[in-house]
Amino acid sequence: MKPVARKRIHIRLNDGIRPSQVIEDLKIENHRLRSMLESTLHEAREFSALITDRAHALSTDDTLPPKPKEHAETLFHASGMLSARLNYTDIEINPGITELQVRYGAGIYKKFHKARYLLQAHASRKNSRINLLGESRMEIPALSVFDMLPFVLLQNAVKYSPPGYHINVEFDETNNSSLFIKLSSYGPIVEDQEIPHLFEREFRGRHSKDIEGQGLGLHLAKKVCDLHHAQLSIETGDVLQTTISRRQYQKFIVCLQFTRHD
Repeated sequence: MKPVARKRIHIRLNDGIRPSQVIEDLKIENHRLRSMLESTLHEAREFSALITDRAHALSTDDTLPPKPKEHAETLFHASGMLSARLNYTDIEINPGITELQVRYGAGIYKKFHKARYLLQAHASRKNSRINLLGESRMEIPALSVFDMLPFVLLQNAVKYSPPGYHINVEFDETNNSSLFIKLSSYGPIVEDQEIPHLFEREFRGRHSKDIEGQGLGLHLAKKVCDLHHAQLSIETGDVLQTTISRRQYQKFIVCLQFTRHD
């Protein structure tokens, strides 16, 4: 692709177009695409808000049978997650916007509970469970994008785990000032030299490239942690003695640390 791009620019220069004009054209095109994306995000947020409002109304309607109410509650939580994802995209476009956004008191355990609720059907299809072990009452001043953190971490764990293997999330709160979270699951082997690159955008380990995905989950999680002054690290553990569907798996541990700042 790079030689083609160079050739196109070379042709334009031979046609008598100055390099400064090429740069100006690129700036105009970038502005056009950015405006289009921002407009699309604005419209998507309006639709998301409408879905959230109607789903909430249905989930709290006592005249509905239990099953439709359960579906409505799922839609309500999913629309909230969609809103958080749209807001994350907004931050990527305009990083300085976080200074203008209002933070709210978010219970970390509750956010993991919500993410588990949304992913439990997916986990069940793989004969797996998401177990929340321990408890925590810690709240942090959070941006709306914080919802994405537990969701993408659990979604990754469910996606990469072999069938029948459970995902454990352990909460360890120390003196009400620090919270340590350890998310343990099994996933395809990660080579030692790959670990420092796992938070890079679109990076995928050699043994995971044939599994559907874009390599964005851990990158997004790291960005959200940075926005909330949380520490995020990854460890690997024992390798399973047997292969599953001709793939070798090992323990994959995501470690989170939150510190209360009063």
